[in-house]
Amino acid sequence: AYRDFPLTSMFDAYGEKRVMASFLCLESEVHRIAELSDAMKGYRDATIETYRLLTRLGRDLIVALGKHLHRRENFVIGVPPDGEWKPDEDYRDAALSTYHKNQITLEPIEVGIAIRIPVDEDALWIRIVVKMQKAGDTITLSINDGFQEMTLPINDAPRLEEAAEFLFKHTLSKFEEDLKTSRGGFYGPKGKIGFHKS
Repeated sequence: AYRDFPLTSMFDAYGEKRVMASFLCLESEVHRIAELSDAMKGYRDATIETYRLLTRLGRDLIVALGKHLHRRENFVIGVPPDGEWKPDEDYRDAALSTYHKNQITLEPIEVGIAIRIPVDEDALWIRIVVKMQKAGDTITLSINDGFQEMTLPINDAPRLEEAAEFLFKHTLSKFEEDLKTSRGGFYGPKGKIGFHKS
């Protein structure tokens, strides 16, 4: 006949404590790696979601601003948000700050938008850079190093027309403010509006 013995009866007091300590240590190690795994999964999912959301919004902003400025003719293209760029060349995904990166990270994304502005018989190009940042259920659009911002809800349909008007008003006010400042005898620091002549 077989008899079942309690685990504790198979060890002396010292052996029992040693075995139980080993069990607790193993359980603790499994718990720690599970916590890291869960944290990594959440971070990965948030990074992918943010990347897809902001890159799609960046492309949509380029199109929306073009339609907002003129319904029949396009005056807007995407350009790199940093560095040199050429007018009349659509850079497509290179208009996003993520384009030249080998990996995606959980951080704001910038989009470069160039506007062709007819002046007399010429056309001048200017570039604006929009930083897009997800925070909870909203996306913040930031221009001019955060001095001008607007917030869009994520759950609702993107208010692209409103965002396009925000970009238009920023561009217009930038001309007016800089011109007013220069007439006062102060031209301000570097980084003011520059032009590409087509």
